[in-house]
Amino acid sequence: MFKPTVLIPLLFILGVGCKEDEPTAKFGEPCGRDESEPDCADDLQCEGYCAPLCEQDSDCPTIEGYRHECVLGQCFIFV
Repeated sequence: MFKPTVLIPLLFILGVGCKEDEPTAKFGEPCGRDESEPDCADDLQCEGYCAPLCEQDSDCPTIEGYRHECVLGQCFIFV
């Protein structure tokens, strides 16, 4: 068995004891409705859900059954 003096530093080296300071939401996840919801990841912007930034329609990730448009540099999802 490992001694606690060896095990604890080993866990920190392996990253087990570390977490990100703030959780981030991914594409399509809700955001901005209240304080309990996380902020969007760096490459996303909150539009009620986390939406990627874009220059043209093809920059927007596809979701089957939905239409995507790049409007003013943001991807919008339409039914």
